[in-house]
Amino acid sequence: MSLKVRCANNANGCQWEQEFRNLEEHTRATCNYVQITCPSECTQNGVNNAPLHITVLLKKDLEENLNNDCLKRSVLCPNCGQRGEFWDIRTVHPANCVEAKLHCTNELCKKEFPRRELAGHLRVCKFQLIPCKYAEIGCTTKDVLKEIEKHESDRKIHFPLLLRSFVALKNDYAVLKEEVRILNAPDRFVFKFPSFEQHKNEELIFKSGPFFTHKQGYKMVVGITPHGYSCAKGTHLSVHLYLVQGPFDNQLTWPFSGTLHIELLNQLDNNQHHRKTINVEGITIATGEDEQHMVGWGIPYFILHKQMGYCPNKKCQYLKDDCVVFRVVAHVAEHKTWLQCTTTFI
Repeated sequence: MSLKVRCANNANGCQWEQEFRNLEEHTRATCNYVQITCPSECTQNGVNNAPLHITVLLKKDLEENLNNDCLKRSVLCPNCGQRGEFWDIRTVHPANCVEAKLHCTNELCKKEFPRRELAGHLRVCKFQLIPCKYAEIGCTTKDVLKEIEKHESDRKIHFPLLLRSFVALKNDYAVLKEEVRILNAPDRFVFKFPSFEQHKNEELIFKSGPFFTHKQGYKMVVGITPHGYSCAKGTHLSVHLYLVQGPFDNQLTWPFSGTLHIELLNQLDNNQHHRKTINVEGITIATGEDEQHMVGWGIPYFILHKQMGYCPNKKCQYLKDDCVVFRVVAHVAEHKTWLQCTTTFI
């Protein structure tokens, strides 16, 4: 048993060489070059990096590892003094540490504050970028308080924005007004046609603005030809009615059927109005508002020109002050009342 041997950890740097009978005791108790695992079970690649194995080191390096290298060693946060594992204090804790030093988020401010003080500083920081008070009408400028006040007083910059905003509001109002008018449309339509004598020699069809047969009803247009249409040229006033595409067509009954009354109103008394009636059946849905897509009906011989002037015996006058007044009354087939809308989504 006096045979001399070397330590099995010779390759790791152990210089021990003694009798064989002492080898087991040396390896178990005194050899500092034996390989061990970190008692904290730290890993060589970091806790969050999916390590392959727990850290393996020489026994002689254990104290150094526990004090300086182990990712799970206990340390204090250098800012707030909170104790925790090294890996947590270095990677997770800084995002929540109330004493961690943070730079002011305003680019021009160079100051640094603990996290717990930053919010208060931002409320009073003179370098805080403030949006222009005209941001709602399109101004995108942001600047520090002193400069933003100068900017806001510049009329050359903001007057065009105000003007555009006013125009946009005016347009929105016009659209809303038209929608309200449509939703509250009466079941009869009255319109004036001025300068009749001037237009009587023109072979043109003059169209009215659109109207609706009833509330949320069919959309129509009246056309008149003062000179007369087709075989009635030069002798009669001709009248036309057109069915055009409207906003409520999907909730109406198709094909279109109904009775349309066209009246030339007596401007002296509320009687003896000149009336013509059109009965319509089986007209399919209109597809547009241009002449090519209008569905229409005409009355070429609506009234003789010579019947439109003053008639003392009947106390009747249809053409007065070079103006004529028409009224259209529509009676249409039952429509889909359950689909009538009271409001729409914005």
